[in-house]
Amino acid sequence: MNDPLKRNNVVVTGNLSAARSIVFVHGFGTDQSAWKEVADPFMADFRIILMDNVGSGRSDPDYFTQHQHRYLNINGYANDLIEVCKALKIVDAIAVGHSAGGTACLLAAVKAPNRFSKLVLIGASPRYLDDEGYRCALARSFFVSADMAHAWNPNFPAAYEPAHRVAVNGGPVIKTNANQRYSTGAASAARFIRLCEKAGVPWQQYAHRSDLGCGSTIGPIVAAGLGIASVDVGSPMWAMHSLRESAGVLDHGYLIAALTALYAE
Repeated sequence: MNDPLKRNNVVVTGNLSAARSIVFVHGFGTDQSAWKEVADPFMADFRIILMDNVGSGRSDPDYFTQHQHRYLNINGYANDLIEVCKALKIVDAIAVGHSAGGTACLLAAVKAPNRFSKLVLIGASPRYLDDEGYRCALARSFFVSADMAHAWNPNFPAAYEPAHRVAVNGGPVIKTNANQRYSTGAASAARFIRLCEKAGVPWQQYAHRSDLGCGSTIGPIVAAGLGIASVDVGSPMWAMHSLRESAGVLDHGYLIAALTALYAE
């Protein structure tokens, strides 16, 4: 079967005269029915495209049997999506993908950028094969968990370590905690310091008192789950999480410059 609309059991619904289309792509273990309640609110304003990935739902089972090699990786599903869009003459569509469907949307947008104007990726899976290239990419990665930091407040001196009084408008703060509530280590702190120096911005270091409660970030979660080198940083502010949160204008520019230096590497 060479007709992608039949191969993928494509259903075109919604506002058929609408200028814009939304294409919904499901993940493994489900089919287009997963989008029923999600798609309904968009029916009046968009042309809705629902499809079953090959091997799922009411897609053509014979095609899957005869072309299993095509689906050894996500590129096969991405190519199917492009072919469906070509068959329907779709351009500038909004592609909504879940799990592996999200990865297929991303790959399809890279291959045929004119077909898609926006991507909505829900729990898109970044990788399925734990091969050498993937491991090398993780080893080269550096994760910056960027949040806020507790600036020195002279009204509460007992809440701070004496040597870690960071100032508003004093530059990005590298955060450390003995109880591992932050992911910063010596090597990752040094790497972020180098980025600040490269960007020409000041930097500060802060260690939260280990005998006081300390909020956490996604830094330790990412570092523990993926093994990526990670550092927790933040712009200094007063009265964090209160109605009187206050921060410095200069610190926003400083942190943007430091992160820009990271992305430029």
